[in-house]
Amino acid sequence: MQIADSHVSCQCDLCCETARVGINTMNLFARILPDKTMMDKVVLRSFGVFKLIPAVGALIDGHCLLVPEFHFSSYSELMSFAPDATQRAIAMACDLLRQMYSEDVVIFEHGPLVVDPSCARSKDDHAHLHIMPLGTDLTADIRSYREDISWQMLGDRRLLAQLFCRNSYLFFQHIRMTGDEEVLLATFALDYEVPKQFFRRVIARYLGRPGEWRWEDHDGLANIESTVRRLWSMPG
Repeated sequence: MQIADSHVSCQCDLCCETARVGINTMNLFARILPDKTMMDKVVLRSFGVFKLIPAVGALIDGHCLLVPEFHFSSYSELMSFAPDATQRAIAMACDLLRQMYSEDVVIFEHGPLVVDPSCARSKDDHAHLHIMPLGTDLTADIRSYREDISWQMLGDRRLLAQLFCRNSYLFFQHIRMTGDEEVLLATFALDYEVPKQFFRRVIARYLGRPGEWRWEDHDGLANIESTVRRLWSMPG
């Protein structure tokens, strides 16, 4: 995967953590982790230029983010730029969590609209794909949460590449232990205000904690620490 025309930003918390640039001691993890010795363990696994890290605001044990080391705006951009490497990293991260937790996994993303491709990598958004072990099928919950959102089934997540510079979107995939997959996709026009942290709202409600969807207010520290301990105890 050649990323010669990409960059990292010392102003981005995810760049600081995955590429170790800028003032790493001031990034988001450093600000919330009381045990500073855990800072060296925040990157749980590396899959090429992709890093698996615990999600700030982790809703459950095992709630992680798969992020590129470089500053891409969304997985639609990554799928258009390096589909094979992106697919391989997603598959390896999902397999790891399924093995670790003996559960189905779900992955989801709110992909922002990039109007000007030349400015895509200078945006504040840093592509991050949520991955978590969750055995419950949430597709009905997702469809019913907002009736004004129209969902469609997506046959292959590589088709996300077609959305880069065209639409913002919500992407959700349930990957079962059997290997079966279901993919939901909703795309939005330029003037549509996509609900913030939509999937976190749905999952928090399912977990019986509907008021805890905002990561800014609920850092999920206990889940972060549990995830770090569990993944670091696993060989490989």
